[in-house]
Amino acid sequence: MVERATKFTSDGVKVSSKFYKGLSKFLINPAVSGLMGFATMFTVVILVELLNYLLGIKKSFNVDISDVTLSSLGFICFFLISILSNFKKD
Repeated sequence: MVERATKFTSDGVKVSSKFYKGLSKFLINPAVSGLMGFATMFTVVILVELLNYLLGIKKSFNVDISDVTLSSLGFICFFLISILSNFKKD
């Protein structure tokens, strides 16, 4: 019986195939980066909306679909940066 050497990632997931490494490198890690970009942009948009309300520039505090659309640009930018960084020469 031949045993494979098992490796574990930092989060405890067992890595034993090239498929998982490729999936992680080109889909999972960029998606996590994209979500962090979305969260960052959304937080900034919410803070700006809140400051506009507190300073009296706007009469009401509301989040529109345009704010979510703007935050999705953060997802796209961070996702693309993470994907393209996999192709750079070392």
